[in-house]
Amino acid sequence: MEFNELLRRKTKKRFSSFDSLLAPPPKLTVSEDASRHRNISLEESAKPGKWVSWPFQVEMQNVYNEKGVQLAVYMTACQVSKTVQELNLIGYFIKYENGGINFMLPTKTMAEDYSQVRFDSMVRDSPALAKILPPTRSKGNKTLFKKWVGGYIRFIGSENANDVCSFATGKVIIDEADRCSLVVRNSKGEIEGNTLQLLFKRMSTFDDKFVLIASTPTTVETSITWEYFRKSDQRHPHIPCPHCGHYQFLDWDNFSWEGKNPSDSSIIFSDDLDKLLNSFCYVCQSCDKPFTDSELPLKPDKLQVKWVKHNPEGRFPGFHINQFYTNDWKGLFEEYLGCGQNQIKRMSFWNTVLGLPFSFEGIKVPDHSILMERPKHYERGMVPSPGCILLAGCDVQDDRVEIVVAAVNRSQTFVVDHAVFYGNPANPDSECWENLRDYVYKPWQTESGQHLYILAAGIDSRHRKDTVVRFAKKNRVFIPVTGSPHVWDMQLLSPRKAQINQNGRWFEIDVLRFPLGVNLIKMDLYGRLNLSQTQTQIKDGTYPTDWIHFPNGFSEGFYKQLTGEVLEVNEDARGKTKKNWRKQHNNVEILDCMVYIMGIYLIKSLNDWSDVRWEVEEAKIGLGKSKGPEQSSPIIGSMI
Repeated sequence: MEFNELLRRKTKKRFSSFDSLLAPPPKLTVSEDASRHRNISLEESAKPGKWVSWPFQVEMQNVYNEKGVQLAVYMTACQVSKTVQELNLIGYFIKYENGGINFMLPTKTMAEDYSQVRFDSMVRDSPALAKILPPTRSKGNKTLFKKWVGGYIRFIGSENANDVCSFATGKVIIDEADRCSLVVRNSKGEIEGNTLQLLFKRMSTFDDKFVLIASTPTTVETSITWEYFRKSDQRHPHIPCPHCGHYQFLDWDNFSWEGKNPSDSSIIFSDDLDKLLNSFCYVCQSCDKPFTDSELPLKPDKLQVKWVKHNPEGRFPGFHINQFYTNDWKGLFEEYLGCGQNQIKRMSFWNTVLGLPFSFEGIKVPDHSILMERPKHYERGMVPSPGCILLAGCDVQDDRVEIVVAAVNRSQTFVVDHAVFYGNPANPDSECWENLRDYVYKPWQTESGQHLYILAAGIDSRHRKDTVVRFAKKNRVFIPVTGSPHVWDMQLLSPRKAQINQNGRWFEIDVLRFPLGVNLIKMDLYGRLNLSQTQTQIKDGTYPTDWIHFPNGFSEGFYKQLTGEVLEVNEDARGKTKKNWRKQHNNVEILDCMVYIMGIYLIKSLNDWSDVRWEVEEAKIGLGKSKGPEQSSPIIGSMI
């Protein structure tokens, strides 16, 4: 009896082991699978090795394993491992799911780079995936198309309808969605519709469909990620207060520092940067006690996190996280201080650090009377000593050409003069062109007795284009520019060769025409015009970085034109946001000229000049390494 029982137990044990060999492997969650099988490649991190999910990443990755989820959104800051989590999800699909995957990026070039650098490296260094996918360059494994038994993945750009629509798949991942083309065209250049809607329509026949929309957001008015996140359950990572244990989201509004204005979180300028940085802290929403990152186990792998739904009735999961969960707080605050009132830098901080869309509604029109009443410390037509590079902006009207000249250095702008030349700009032999040429080529005297010449003058080429382009070809100091009113995400677009009309036919001419993102440039200009001095700066005679100086001698009309447009944000009949600049005055030529000057600053890459290069230019006018009396402590960033 004992022998038979022993035999039965051994037999059962052997068959159990045999059954376990035949049984399919247990299906893990995405985070469990990544922790077990994923290796971080050298191309992805300075510390390659075994993947370990940080606490805040677990729920983000496992959203796919939640019952009934077919759509999820990641609205995140930069450098919070969004891309790595997408790769973990792809690896999970390859091992456990059948069918195809469409992975979309803004451009085809980005898709190629992602496939070769990120995806191929992950497969190479993760044995479980290397067994499934064929070697690189083998049949069925190309840069943009990878195939294995039971599935495939396509890496596509968002620009072409043929790429977007050619394959229907049940799984779609969209990376950097806010930078993807919203309207897609086919190879003939015909518009086929909304990019995302075209992708979604081709998923309708799949029962197990899943879409991940992931991006750093751009603007409230244009962000597709923000649009979807608002409809989601809006999950935010909450961490415990080190004093009372209350869990809360690290919201920017609850951060505090010395001299913070509670109404608008405006930056307070200070000569003591260390003191300002040391005052930066987060104020607990429950016990009102401040704490810093030094009081938290802020290494992301140690931080306690609970994801809390801020909109429980949302239709699908949405995740939002900022860099305060992964980066040094003082460094991030110093980055914020570096924005000053520069709206472009503030927009970048909002997007990349806070992971939030930027709103244009906060753009305040400068008060022309305040600008006019500012103390002036140099005369019109004279180049003040701190200015070492001369730039100009020209606006072309039906009966005249207007020009504004400004001197710049590494941090500030000094308006020097404004002139109007009457004539018929449509006629290349008009005296207005001759007068403009003589004016631009003349020497300009500096306060130190040196002479400067205008480096470049941006000239409006939308009006009287043929005459302007021909004039610029003969006089290379002039650079044709044109405003692009529908561009809201960049200041400078790629130049193209200008075209002229001759006897009804169009011909290219050897002159580059530069499109400018005038919307962002105007925002930047208004932010700088709204700067104000602190009491310390008034006492010391210094000014904030990005300050724009004006000479004695300009009329009230000059300042009214400079501030003559207001940004309006409205909704159309379909509820879509529309933005436009509305004129408050009939004439805004001064504003346009200043925009062209700031555009030339970018075209000539002055924003990329090194300190050594600027010191060379300063030495030419006798400044040496001196900052000059009008420059402030470099606590805030550069001109553009």
